[in-house]
Amino acid sequence: MSIVLPKRQVGARTNGEQLDRELAIRRLEAKELARLAGVSEDVVSRARRGQRISLHSLYAIADALEGIPPVSSLVASLTAAPEPVAC
Repeated sequence: MSIVLPKRQVGARTNGEQLDRELAIRRLEAKELARLAGVSEDVVSRARRGQRISLHSLYAIADALEGIPPVSSLVASLTAAPEPVAC
């Protein structure tokens, strides 16, 4: 007699509301995030709904978001006074 154990799911649930906020402050579409992260649009969709995704996908999404600064920081850097150039 053999015992069959259920398959253990390894992964993480995301905070979909937080992911939506991160997309919004970067003016980024979910489709573009999927492309940048190297994951499918379905993975990003599941993450936005707070469903389980693999840790690999979670890290890929986080890395992609980290590489894109929020729009507010881009605007701040563009409107900052230029530094004087030494001659």
